[in-house]
Parts: sequence; structure tokens; C-alpha cells
Amino acid sequence: MLPYWRPNTVIVSPLITTVVVQPPAGEIRLLPLVDEMIIGRGHENEIHILEDMLSRRHARLRQTPQGLVIDDMGSENGTHVTRQLIPGVPHLLHVGDTVLLGRSRISFVHQLPPAPPLADDVARLIAAICKAPEDDEPRLVLADLLTARGDPRGEFISYQIAAETSVNTEAASRADALLARHELDWLAPLPIPLASWTFRRGFLDCVWVRPGQTVAPLRGHHPLRAAVTIA
Repeated sequence: MLPYWRPNTVIVSPLITTVVVQPPAGEIRLLPLVDEMIIGRGHENEIHILEDMLSRRHARLRQTPQGLVIDDMGSENGTHVTRQLIPGVPHLLHVGDTVLLGRSRISFVHQLPPAPPLADDVARLIAAICKAPEDDEPRLVLADLLTARGDPRGEFISYQIAAETSVNTEAASRADALLARHELDWLAPLPIPLASWTFRRGFLDCVWVRPGQTVAPLRGHHPLRAAVTIA
């Protein structure tokens, strides 16, 4: 679903904007908006449009603290925004505006940046998991947050819980496949090296360590049920 924008919304951070260039002939181009883009016939321009009604340096898009503005750079045929000729002063653009230069059209597509879960939220959920290791609710909430961020650990947590709480061989197979693919990446940040380990419901469950090693640094991040020191 496309986001709904209020009328007269200015084009300003955090909007992620793509510039849609529609020349009178040729393919439509999609360009990421940068701080400043010159539009015109000149090949050196960020937005180069080969059209005889455009000046070599026709207009300029600029990102400002107030929003995205367009300046006509003294072009011969002028610059129109939503069919209105703009004067030779910076013109603040709004969501839905279309820029007309000769027979060419420039429009804009906007989206909001993805909102990753806050590190504080993840830390609070992990603390809740370690405090109540038999309660799956915080694990499932964490799984949803990580999955929304594109972190495969979220799916792994969900599949391991599903495999343990029901006879779900497909969930177990998917969890095993994710573990085989990402296990070393998940273990790499651990503060101590492990001789062996098992995962349960998405977290380390039992670990084997060498003499002299302590698992205390792990307990704030994994609800360990057992730690074994091997000779």
C-alpha cells in the first residue's frame, strides 16, 4: 500500500525521494534525489535531457532545510510547476507537484525509510526472555521485530518455538536450515569461545566450555539452562 500524504506536504527528510524523468522521446528514467541536481541539455548535468526546448542549464533542484526547491536558471522557455510558470526565485516543491520543462516532465516518488527496531527495544525483550525463560511471549515479539528488520534470527526463533510447541516437522526443518546457514554468524559476537552448544527456542540453551572459562557474560543474552565444563 502506498503511503498517504497530506496536501501541501513539503519534500524534506526523512522522505526518500526518487526523481522520475519523462522526456518527450526515449525511456523514463528513475534517479535518486541528491543534494543538488542541474537539469538541462548539457551532458554534464545530473539530469540530462536532450530536448531543443530546454536550455543547456535550465533549472536546478536543491535540498534545503525547508524542503526541496527548484530554481529556474534563466532558461529561455521557463519552468512550470503543476502548469504554473514559476518566477526566477526558489520555488518550494510539495508532494504531488509535477515540473514541466518544455515537453519534458519531472515528477517525484516518495517513501518513508524503514523503521528498524530500536536497540533499546531488543535489549528489553532479551532481558525479559532471560528473566522468564519459559514465557514465549517476549520471544515471539522479538522474532517479529527481527523479521521486520530482515534479520533471519527472527524466523529462526519463530520456527524453533513452533517446532517445540507442536508436531511441526516443516518448522523444525526450516529452523535447522537457518541454523546451518547462520550459526557461525550468530556465535561470532559471543564474549567467550564455546566447545559445543545447543539452541532451543531461538537461543543458546546448553553450552560446553573449557576449564577456567565462565559463562556469566552469556547469561544476560541467552537464557541458559545448563553450562558444562569439559576436561
